[in-house]
Amino acid sequence: MINETSVAKPKPDSHKRLKKSFDKINKELIKPILDEEKLSIQEKLLCLLSLKSCVTDDCYVLHIVSDDRNETYRLFAVLNDRGKTLSDGELLRSRTLELLEGHLILQNGVESYWDEILSGTPSQISDFLVSYFPSHVGERAAKRDIFDDYCKKFFNYSTSCLKSESEAKSVEQRVANMRDEYNTFSKIREGEWVYENPTVCDWDRQRLYRLVKILKHTLCFPLLISIHTCLSEDIFSETVNLLERFVFRYITVVGARADSLSDIYHEHATEIRQNPKKYKLAKLEDDLSKLAAEKAPDSVFQVNLIEKLRYSDDSTRKRLVKHFLTTLEDYHNWFSNGAAGKPKPSKISTYDINQLSIEHIYPQKAKVKIPLLEAYINNIGNLSFWAPGENREASNDVFDIKKPLYQKSSIRMNRELANIAEWNEQQFKNREEKLVKMALKLFAF
Repeated sequence: MINETSVAKPKPDSHKRLKKSFDKINKELIKPILDEEKLSIQEKLLCLLSLKSCVTDDCYVLHIVSDDRNETYRLFAVLNDRGKTLSDGELLRSRTLELLEGHLILQNGVESYWDEILSGTPSQISDFLVSYFPSHVGERAAKRDIFDDYCKKFFNYSTSCLKSESEAKSVEQRVANMRDEYNTFSKIREGEWVYENPTVCDWDRQRLYRLVKILKHTLCFPLLISIHTCLSEDIFSETVNLLERFVFRYITVVGARADSLSDIYHEHATEIRQNPKKYKLAKLEDDLSKLAAEKAPDSVFQVNLIEKLRYSDDSTRKRLVKHFLTTLEDYHNWFSNGAAGKPKPSKISTYDINQLSIEHIYPQKAKVKIPLLEAYINNIGNLSFWAPGENREASNDVFDIKKPLYQKSSIRMNRELANIAEWNEQQFKNREEKLVKMALKLFAF
């Protein structure tokens, strides 16, 4: 930038800050002098020389010498541009490029890999480093010592510059792997399907979005990265489906501590990498089943379910209610056939939660109030949902007027409402009991 040679569009935040500073200096310090019409060329030159003097004579460079390389990196992490702490990713970039001094081709490749990784947001990069480590090592890196843990595990060399070509190639391959799995992680983090030419249907692909964006579950990232890297798309899809149901029960409804679940994820993530051909998903199912029996039994799940699914204006709660109801709808045929064996969804329809509307069977703003039902307005037994484009204009009308709309609905649980003669307290209790029983079957482990 200083030499005015062409510069590619900066990607890492550190490069962006350099470009921003360079542009700001030109715009606010240099350009005003050059554009000032009242100044002669000689006066402009004197102003520029004065500016140069301020920069060169009134600024100081502090030189700190240390014999301890780890101490040097800690100082580097704190004493840098504007006092802003460098990210662990930027420190790892510096460390790996330093190791590859003398291996120019490998160094250039690693620099481009880091440019891709560090092009993400700070939180995205941090989340990736937190997920990548246990996916390979089987245990989480200490949050305050991520850089140190990465160096010990992946870049543990006694010298600052590698002489061995094989060691240099090993560093390049590790960073290349990090780049590849960063791209995988980035899609998973956004709930996007990670396979370019998917072989599974839309319904299966949507489960990842449900798991990550609706249930907001991120602990599984190390496991999903390992599966994507080592196993098939079918196993990836089956795992996502399994975790979506388990997480709803264990985390969302019961609110159990995540430590034990995280340990299971990390154990399976490394097991997959060590011997992918022998890995069986049944072992993960078995481990989750034991954890659910211990930490999230039916009695706790049932009590919490009714409370956690109580409707409110909170957008997160609305999305959770929609998720629950649409999931039951997806498995309705399985329930009707006796709910035997593993839960089997009907994958014909996919519901975009953002396009659905929650239906209060006894209306929130009823035109004809029924005192006994007022207390149950927001309970799950009084809730259903409308698909996009379905007629909702009678949402505040009495049950008899809404029944024809239920009958025409594409939603099976709405059509069942049309068979009820009268919506009263007993019918509400019957429906709530039915939904809970369905949930106990579907989210059983």
